[in-house]
Amino acid sequence: MLRVSLRNLVAHKLRFLLTVAAVTLGVGFVSGTFVLSDTMTRAFDELYGRLTATTDVAVRAESAYTDITTQGQTRPFDESVVELVSAVPGVAVAEGSVTGFALVLTEDGEPIQPGGAPTFGTSIGRDEELAGEFGIRQGRNPDGPDEVILDAKTASLGGYDLGDRVDVILERGQRTFTLVGILSQGDAEDLAGASLSGYDLATAQQLFDKVGKVDGIAVRGEPGTDPEQLRDDIAAVLPPGTEALTGTEVAEEFARLLGHAVPTIILTGDPANAEVPWLSNAPVWVARKPLAPATLLAALPPLVAFRRAVAAADLF
Repeated sequence: MLRVSLRNLVAHKLRFLLTVAAVTLGVGFVSGTFVLSDTMTRAFDELYGRLTATTDVAVRAESAYTDITTQGQTRPFDESVVELVSAVPGVAVAEGSVTGFALVLTEDGEPIQPGGAPTFGTSIGRDEELAGEFGIRQGRNPDGPDEVILDAKTASLGGYDLGDRVDVILERGQRTFTLVGILSQGDAEDLAGASLSGYDLATAQQLFDKVGKVDGIAVRGEPGTDPEQLRDDIAAVLPPGTEALTGTEVAEEFARLLGHAVPTIILTGDPANAEVPWLSNAPVWVARKPLAPATLLAALPPLVAFRRAVAAADLF
């Protein structure tokens, strides 16, 4: 039997080599996928946990469905809830936020559209502690219907300096704003390719057709306040259809959704194939996770970085 096997191998060298190569490559691809998946998930878990560390409680609309692939559907609710939450004992700051589509144009009128990365606008909060690592690098926060801030990379790509007039395409048409600030996440120059424009809350509500509404509320408690107790106290005053979660709970939810989506994205290279709305439509996801606006924006880069990580790994 051994002699026959060896004779067959010698007679069919190419077939033998191709079989060995196929098995080796198959095992390598699968192993590489597991390694990359675990590495990405761990890194994003740590990052998101760090970014939510300054948010004690998050208030949002309850999801209409419980299936994991439906998570991320935006449901704005009445802005009056911010006052209810602010009045709860133990709450130091409660800020509402909204987000929506916003495409920034260069000085030459060309759209700044990163390949595969989202272009969006958001309201900018006032509380620096809720903002965490995300802050103004130059200038100041927007204050008024004609003022905007941009992330550092978008400002650079557009050729903009403080005081310049910036054209932005919105769902309702094109508007022109004055650039009053440039923001960034720590020393990072960009948001992993995403393009961001920021406005004060009242302006953002008008631009995104959410006057009198917020997508979520970020809460910072008084020093020494237990987040779980604060969550329960806030939940007791919330109207039907809204819910309160601790920052830790939101981070854990993000980790569960990420665990569902990462393997699919690695294998396909396309967030849309993960069947999770906030991966194929980042602005919707940001609105669904109602943390501080700056924290939300800082949490966006890991999602956009999926494709970059896959491309850099060069597995396929």
